Amino acid sequence: LRPILRCVESSQGDDAGVAALVKILATICSEYTGRGLAPLSLFDTSPAQIKVLDPIFHEVGDRPSRGMEAPETKQLQRRINKERRAASRQLARDATVLHRLQTQKERD
Repeated sequence: LRPILRCVESSQGDDAGVAALVKILATICSEYTGRGLAPLSLFDTSPAQIKVLDPIFHEVGDRPSRGMEAPETKQLQRRINKERRAASRQLARDATVLHRLQTQKERD
């Protein structure tokens, strides 16, 4: 900003309004010279907290809640579905190969 102010000061005529604006801008620049500017930030938030995974202890008579075993069963069901789909794809491929072989035998 200071080089621009010097350029305006040197090119100004006898206009008193421009001189007053240049003087105001110069005082503003001199006020901010020592302090420096803080970096801009979109939102002022605290840093994210680190999740703490505390172990869960069960007493002898306690039964773990149903939710603890649910992810394992869901994962096993997904694996079963994945294997079933893979098997059906393989069977479809095998069927097309057998069909091609049969049609080739019939042509020959």
